[in-house]
Amino acid sequence: MSPAPQPRTVQLASSILEHTTILESFLHENGLPSPSFDPGTPPKLPLSPEVEKSLEMALSSLDELTALLMGPMGWLLNQIGHAFDLASLHAMYRYKVPSKFPVGSKIPIRALSKLCVSSASGEGVDKGTVADSEDKMTRLMQHAVSNYLLLQESPGGPVSHTALSAMVAQVPGLYYWIGSACEDMWPSAPHVVHAIMQNNLNNSTSNSITPPSETTTNHENAKSSSQQPASSGRTAPQPVTTLTGHNLAEQTTVTFFDTLRKQPARMARFGNAMSVMQNMMPGFDATAALEAYDWAGLVSTTKLTVVDVGGGQNGDFAHALAASKHGDTILNKIVVQDLDLKKTETTDSKRSGIVEFMHHDFFSEQPVWLDADVYFLRMVLHDWSDGDCVRILRGLVPALERKKKGRILINDLVVPGPPPPSGLLPSATSDGNGPAGGGPPSRYIERQMRRQDLAMMAMFDSKERNEEQWGAVIKRADERLGVKSVTRCAGGMSPMAVIEVVLEQE
Repeated sequence: MSPAPQPRTVQLASSILEHTTILESFLHENGLPSPSFDPGTPPKLPLSPEVEKSLEMALSSLDELTALLMGPMGWLLNQIGHAFDLASLHAMYRYKVPSKFPVGSKIPIRALSKLCVSSASGEGVDKGTVADSEDKMTRLMQHAVSNYLLLQESPGGPVSHTALSAMVAQVPGLYYWIGSACEDMWPSAPHVVHAIMQNNLNNSTSNSITPPSETTTNHENAKSSSQQPASSGRTAPQPVTTLTGHNLAEQTTVTFFDTLRKQPARMARFGNAMSVMQNMMPGFDATAALEAYDWAGLVSTTKLTVVDVGGGQNGDFAHALAASKHGDTILNKIVVQDLDLKKTETTDSKRSGIVEFMHHDFFSEQPVWLDADVYFLRMVLHDWSDGDCVRILRGLVPALERKKKGRILINDLVVPGPPPPSGLLPSATSDGNGPAGGGPPSRYIERQMRRQDLAMMAMFDSKERNEEQWGAVIKRADERLGVKSVTRCAGGMSPMAVIEVVLEQE
C-alpha cells in the first residue's frame, strides 16, 4: 500500500526550504550577503538564471502557503486590507520621510512625526491641529513599520532605516516612481468598476460620454526633466470615447497623457518615474531589447536606418543602440520621434549625427522619405486601446510598402494567455514562465502581471496583451502584417519581449 500523499501545506513548506537553501548556498559561494532588512542590502541580488528560478519557486510557494494557512476569511480580510497599504508609503513620499534622518541613525517615532508635520505646516496653525496631525503621522509611520518600510526593534521604540527606506534616501529618483504611483496611478484604481458601469450606461442611452466636471489638482513642482513618457501621442487634447478610472478620479474627459501635459510638473515626474522603473526591472531597461534580438542579422549590404517611434525626448533606447557593439557596424542613423519635440535636431552620440530627433505624432502616417529599415516601438502600444494601436501600426504600412525588407519591432510586455490561433504568432520556446510561450506562470507571478494589466485599464483603457491579442491587433492593422518571431528579454526572466513584424508583399 503506497503512503498517503503529503498535505499541500507540507509540500509547499518543503519547496520553500529546498529553494531557499539553493539560494543561500549560491550567495555563500559567491560572497554575497543573505537577504536582510539592514541598510546596504543590494536592491536586487545578482543571481544566475537557475537560482533566479529557485527564488521565484520559493516566493510562489510562500504565496500559496500563506493563502492556504489564512483560510478563506483570513484571505478575504487580507485582500480588503491591501486597499489601504499604500497610505503610509504615500506619506513617506509626500513628507520625504527617508530623507528626514540619516541612514544608520535612530529617531523616536513621535519625533519623526513632529519633524514631518512641522516641515509641511504653515505659519499660524493652531496647536490642536498640529497635535492631531502629529498623531495621525505617528499612526501612518507605525503602519510603515508593519509593512517593513521602517525598522522598529521594540514596540513604541525609536525607528531606523530598513534596506528599502535607505535605498529611497540614497536614490532620489525613486521618489518620482513612488510619487507617480501614489498620485497619478493609485487614485484611478477605485474607479475602474464605476467606469465600466458608466460606459455601459452611456452606450445604452446615447453615443456620447457623460462629461465629469473639470477640476484642477495641485501637485508639487517635481524636478524639471526632458524625459517624457514614450507614449504621449496625440497632437491636441481630445475627449475620450471610453471613460477610464483616471477620468472619474480626475473629473476630466481627456486622456491620462493630456491631463499630465497640462501640468508639466506631473508630466516630468511621470517621465522620470518610468525611466527609473525601466532601469530597475529585469528586461525593461533600454539594453534588454539589444541583447535579446539579433540586430546584426538585419544588415545585408547597407547599414540600417532605425526609427524609434514615440521614443521620448531623451531617446534612451536610441543612445543605447548607438553606443552598443552594433552602433558602428550596423547603423546609418537612428531617428527618435516624439510628439513633444518641436523640431528636428541632431545630437552627438558615439558617432556624430548617428542619433536624430524629429517631431512626429504617431497617429499620423509615417513619412516614407525616411526610407527606414526598422520601426521600433518600445513600451508604446501597451498604453493605448486596440483601436488606437491599429491606427498607430496602420500609419507604418505605407513606409513598409516602400521599403521591401522593412520591419516593425515591438518591444513590449507579452502576458500569459491561451495558445494563439494558427497563423497569428509562431510558437515560442517553452521556458516554463509563461508570458511569451511555455507553461503558465505561478499565481504569484501572474498576479504581478495582472496588476500591470489593471493599471493599463484604469489609466488608459488599454491592456497588457497576450500572444493571441497581439496577433489580432497586428492583423487588424493590415492583413498583410505577420509576426516573424517573438523573443523574450532577460533570458526569459521578464514579461518583456521583442515581437518582429513584417509586411508580406508579392
